[in-house]
Amino acid sequence: MDAPPLATQGLTKIYGRRRTVHNVNLHVPQGALYALLGPNGAGKTTTLRCLLGLTRPTSGTCLVLGQDVRRPEARRQVAGMIDAPAFYPNLTPAENLRVVAELRGVPFRQALDTLGTVDLRGAAHRPARTFSLGMKQRLGIALALVGDPAILILDEPQNGLDPQGMLDMRTLLKDLQRRGHTVVVSSHLLGEVQQFADHVGIMRQSELVLQDTFQAFAGRAATHLELETPDGVTARQVLDRAGISAQVQGDRLLLPSTQDQAGVARLLLDAGLTWTRLAPSGTSLDRLYFDLTGDAA
Repeated sequence: MDAPPLATQGLTKIYGRRRTVHNVNLHVPQGALYALLGPNGAGKTTTLRCLLGLTRPTSGTCLVLGQDVRRPEARRQVAGMIDAPAFYPNLTPAENLRVVAELRGVPFRQALDTLGTVDLRGAAHRPARTFSLGMKQRLGIALALVGDPAILILDEPQNGLDPQGMLDMRTLLKDLQRRGHTVVVSSHLLGEVQQFADHVGIMRQSELVLQDTFQAFAGRAATHLELETPDGVTARQVLDRAGISAQVQGDRLLLPSTQDQAGVARLLLDAGLTWTRLAPSGTSLDRLYFDLTGDAA
């Protein structure tokens, strides 16, 4: 079996008496757009710094394509942006890329192509200090892409962006995935990452408390279709004949969340039944996230 692009085994980091990451076993599948979620201080940034080889773990290992990230051949396969994009503000994007290309031994023309990937080709010769926050974030990603690393690690790339900037970043992340990169993004914005991530890890107080596909995570929210009707007995008989299972809970019928709401409504209308409520119900995804992280903010 091929090694996953990114993995940690028992990753722990302690600063003095403060434990910021504890026994984290992360597994990022090939080609994933993986969101590492959690409130501020949960340990996300420290975990990403370890994965990039920027911080040495107190114990445990960080693996890139099955190799320790401290090995040069592993380091060449992973790049990222931590805290804020790092570049020379008085230089243009093209000039910044030339510096990085020389450091990494990459032809300048090849490095310059990354501006097209992040939609900054038209601003290649403007001083970077004049850029909006969203443009600076995209320039940081362009610099990370020099050398075409297989894996990109981005620490809260949507933080502080306006709605248009968040949309542009979301589009870019999906495009990077389509181009074959495995992408890891940290965030505390559940509502935003659920629009693009296909895998999720959730951290709480230095520990990884959940890791799964986003679809499976969303499925943990115990949603169902709730029916309230004056004639529950007849309604249940109608649903049974249509092969739809329904559970009785007080004066309500609970149907599977996968059941088509419009189809149920048609069945009830055809049977001459009325209802006071027919709608999805259950634990919201936000509530599930807050329960896992202990973050009620």
